[in-house]
Amino acid sequence: MFDYSTVDKSVYIQKRYPVTDEEFDYLVQKYGKLCWFAATKLGNQKHRLPEDLSDFHSEIQLGMCRAGSYFKRQTFLEKCFTHLEQSDLSSEDKSILEEIQKIWNTKKALFGEKEEDRLLELFNKYRDNVDFSDHDRLIFNEKFEVYCKSIIWNTTKTLGEHISRENSLRASEISLDEYPFIAGNIEDGNPITRPFDMVSLRKRIAQHKDERVVQTFDIITDPENEKQVFKTDDRVNMKINIVRKKTKMSYRTINNILDMIKKTIQEEMSQ
Repeated sequence: MFDYSTVDKSVYIQKRYPVTDEEFDYLVQKYGKLCWFAATKLGNQKHRLPEDLSDFHSEIQLGMCRAGSYFKRQTFLEKCFTHLEQSDLSSEDKSILEEIQKIWNTKKALFGEKEEDRLLELFNKYRDNVDFSDHDRLIFNEKFEVYCKSIIWNTTKTLGEHISRENSLRASEISLDEYPFIAGNIEDGNPITRPFDMVSLRKRIAQHKDERVVQTFDIITDPENEKQVFKTDDRVNMKINIVRKKTKMSYRTINNILDMIKKTIQEEMSQ
């Protein structure tokens, strides 16, 4: 899924304007089915396994929660701007407000924590007795509905792009070194006979819980698939072709299974 090793610049927004349990329950009730629909559609597009859907759904649901925090922030800051525009500001503070407002009106994505703190400092100076106690309440209006749905689909799109990049990286990680070891070298179109019992080996591999292990093993060790198992791209990187197509597994899973098969063969040959 997404890489959270670096701090998201928007994390402070979710901390400062958190979605309450009550609001979350309402979000799930209203947009839960849409999140599942988006996750299912993404899974079908990327040819992923059913067990991946829960991960997709979690990421998309996080996007839904971010939408709630973002909308809370936007609603509150707009109230702050409106209040300050109607207040009797000093010439110096008026210049500060215009400077901050210019960033807000130009591109809200550039309006970060630093700019927000400057606005809130100015707002608290002229707040007087105005009641803003409801600034931390999420308003479920038509504007939020459009915004929330946009965030859900944007999250799905970003997640899809991330999966495509991940698949590309996985493809370059898979090399040809397993094939000669597992299937044997080909001489004059005929496979060299392996010095171990294939039936015994297949039984050992079949003991693993994942039934696709045997299927993968049979595909790779079938001499007729020799030219199709691995495919070379223009950059001379290797990637699984027929194995992934038939098994519907991720490249990482295929890599793990190839390692397991190779280890099993080594153990069988050492006996």
